Amino acid sequence: MPRTTDNDGNYAISSDPWKPTQNDYVIMGSFIAMGLLSSLEVLVLTLSRFRQKRGLYFWSVVVATLGGTVWIMGLLTFYFLIGRAKLWVSTLLLNVGYLTYTPTEFLVLYSRLSLVNPGQRIMIFFKLLCIGHVIFVMIPTAVFATGAFTSFNPLWLRIDGVFARIEVSIYAAVQIIIALLYISCVMRMLDKKTSVGARRTLYHLIYANVCIILIHAGSITMECVGKVPLRVCWSGFQGAFQLKIEFWALSQLTDMVRPRSRDFGETGTGAMKEAEEY
Repeated sequence: MPRTTDNDGNYAISSDPWKPTQNDYVIMGSFIAMGLLSSLEVLVLTLSRFRQKRGLYFWSVVVATLGGTVWIMGLLTFYFLIGRAKLWVSTLLLNVGYLTYTPTEFLVLYSRLSLVNPGQRIMIFFKLLCIGHVIFVMIPTAVFATGAFTSFNPLWLRIDGVFARIEVSIYAAVQIIIALLYISCVMRMLDKKTSVGARRTLYHLIYANVCIILIHAGSITMECVGKVPLRVCWSGFQGAFQLKIEFWALSQLTDMVRPRSRDFGETGTGAMKEAEEY
């Protein structure tokens, strides 16, 4: 999250890596605009494409999209508005968006992963991974950011700055691990699919997850080279773009899941039943 400002909302140190250059502002504005447009697109597609407005996947996508939009509005407030009031407004928007988007985005990933027969052990590992991230990373990040914004205590600022880098790395690592789990499950499905169309779809899903891995690798790279404002705004766009990929992945999986869900009948998983309603 953005931090390291003084009581007037200005950057405290001229050499602060959180202080954007003029060129950075142009790129950051582009990321924020693309993030807002992507969020709006995902929301419209979700509301228009699902015949039944219910189920874990549907509500996870809707809430995650709204949370991501609030997060992006917090970035817009912090970097492009002036005055002391922006700190309180941006703190509220960033925390609400962050605490809403991250858990529900994990639920979206959970629903999608369950469609590719991952096995019980993988699903348990996935749940523990996501729960651990929420408890040990997400909540402390929000607490430290709020303390840094509201108190301007040097200790809070120092802790927040260090933990921000840790959070970026851990979140990217979690997303990459989930993408690799998904790729491994899809690779196993390739051995069972003989039709050209099904195999093409599965390869497209692998490419989509490789794209997700590259997106999060880009976040780590920007953090390491000191382009922190760019990385923060990139994260806002990244979340909305990843939801677009998730929505596209569901549309790709639907045709393969429908025959299998009919075979399961009433005992099919919730994700399979939601695919029937897509």
